[in-house]
Amino acid sequence: DHQRLARQQMRQFRSFVNAQYGLPARDLDEEFVEKLAGKSEISEKAIRAIINQFREIEQTGQISTDTLIAFHQKIDSFYKHCK
Repeated sequence: DHQRLARQQMRQFRSFVNAQYGLPARDLDEEFVEKLAGKSEISEKAIRAIINQFREIEQTGQISTDTLIAFHQKIDSFYKHCK
């Protein structure tokens, strides 16, 4: 189930952000994006792309393998480049 895997990846991302930067990731709003960009040195655009794709995944009932892979690549890039 691709949607379940995407949700699990997002839970891990939120947990990482909270542990690494002390930012609770409950509200994925503009303030969160700005704070995370400042602390992680990842662009706001890249962080918004992760959040927006997750929201799209949540709204659709079923996602394709390609969508899951793209989502994973965005999160993986964040992990590899964050400070």
